[in-house]
Amino acid sequence: MTHRDTWYDGAVLGTTTSYPYMYTGAWNSDTYTPINGLASPVIGTEICYSGSFSGLQCGNIVTHSESQVDYGVQISWAFTTVNSAGLATVGQGDSGGPGYVLTSTGSGYKRYAATIISGIANGTGTCMGDVYPGRLCSAMAFSTSVSGALGSTGWALQVLP
Repeated sequence: MTHRDTWYDGAVLGTTTSYPYMYTGAWNSDTYTPINGLASPVIGTEICYSGSFSGLQCGNIVTHSESQVDYGVQISWAFTTVNSAGLATVGQGDSGGPGYVLTSTGSGYKRYAATIISGIANGTGTCMGDVYPGRLCSAMAFSTSVSGALGSTGWALQVLP
C-alpha cells in the first residue's frame, strides 16, 4: 500500500499494471467486466457489491447518504445500504471491494464505480457465497464514496467508455 485515506477508507496499492475492470459472479469467478464511469449514489440507489468472499451481490439499497461511521480505530464517511431481500450480502473479507451502479443503456449494461466496501453492521454467521464458515456477514453494509476518495486525494479513476 503506497497511500491511505482513512476519511474515505481508501488506499492505493502499488502495482506496475492497472486495469479498469472488476470481477463479477461468484467469489471464485474468473469473469470480469469494465468500469464505465463514476456515479455518486443518493438514497434509493441500488448498489451491486463485488466482495472477495461474497462475490457479486446486487439489491443493496442506499438508505442513508454519507454519514460518519465509527469503526473503533478510525472514523470514516460512508453510505449505509440494506439488501432489499434481507440477505446477508456483505461480510468479513469483502472490505475494499467495489460497489457499483448498474445502468441499462442502448448498447447494453454499464457499470459506474460508486462505493468501496468498508464494513458491516449486525453481523451473523449466515453469508452469501460463504467460503469460510463462521465469518460474519450482514444485510446492512457501509461503503465509502469513490468520488469522495478521489476528490480528497487527487487520485483518478481509470475507466472504459
